[in-house]
Amino acid sequence: MKCYFCLTEPDDANSIYLDMLYVSLKSARKNTSLDLYVLYDGSEDGRCYSILKEFNVKIIKHKFSHKDYLKKTFPENYIMKLCGHKVSYEKIAGTFMRFDIPFVEKEDDFVFYSDIDVIFLKDFSHENFDKPKYLAASSECDKNLNNISYFNAGIMYLNVKNMRKISSKVFNMLKNGVRNKSGVFDQGYLNQLCFDKMTIMPIEYNWKPYWGIGKNVHIVHLHAMKPGGTSKNSGFTMNDTILYEMLKGHFEDIEGYVYYLILYYKLLGKDGSKWLSSFISLIYTTTVNVLSGNVESVIYYRKYRKYRKIYKVSLLIIIFLLLFICYNLGV
Repeated sequence: MKCYFCLTEPDDANSIYLDMLYVSLKSARKNTSLDLYVLYDGSEDGRCYSILKEFNVKIIKHKFSHKDYLKKTFPENYIMKLCGHKVSYEKIAGTFMRFDIPFVEKEDDFVFYSDIDVIFLKDFSHENFDKPKYLAASSECDKNLNNISYFNAGIMYLNVKNMRKISSKVFNMLKNGVRNKSGVFDQGYLNQLCFDKMTIMPIEYNWKPYWGIGKNVHIVHLHAMKPGGTSKNSGFTMNDTILYEMLKGHFEDIEGYVYYLILYYKLLGKDGSKWLSSFISLIYTTTVNVLSGNVESVIYYRKYRKYRKIYKVSLLIIIFLLLFICYNLGV
């Protein structure tokens, strides 16, 4: 089965995506039989292109077909208001390239799409999915698919022919400067045009680390804060409040973050313990900071403040236990 990635060569501010690209491709080659393709907008010099060649990815040199309309539809002042910081149009164009896949693909009726911030754990094929009318996707943040109100576009199973119609609608909206009404950039357009037509994909193919350690997980999506990253390079709109909103209700599942991030750094061949410790601390302080700013949640803030030492010690114990378990299991 063909699996497409879309990639604009990361600049220095987004170099962590090179590590994520390496891990995603390494895990795909190690654990799956997927036929890997990438729409690539970048140079043939440097680490990015070398990683693609190292893992024998079929490289299709490509620029987003409607890149010139992005500035018209998303002017800089809008992006600053939406994201809270500058975002390059190159990075935005890279995410929009997924709309070009249905026009690039000429042979297969159905293909798989994945962002590069993933870890492939188990093999899969067309037989694992129901054939969608347009696309199959899973939840953005909520593990309960009965509550799904917005899907994550980072992992999708695409009906190539019918998605050409959706892409054409998006291109027409961009030409006319019409922004999406739901969510951010490309994912917002997809939810606006496809949510009521989507086929639900099992969460095992888009598992989030903050859901804990899953059973029969095929793909782990390193959603929210990226390994080694900060709020400015971990997605378009990441900040303390959004991080809290994404993680709330999942704090008891923090072992998932520890487990999968240890696996990530092992595949990468780097020591990530320092960043992981800082990230666990960030989750704690973010929770306290957000709650302390909410008048209705003062009582919860006091609870966290009262038990913060116990909370910190418990997290350290959990981390060391999981490190010990993972070491002995050879993870």
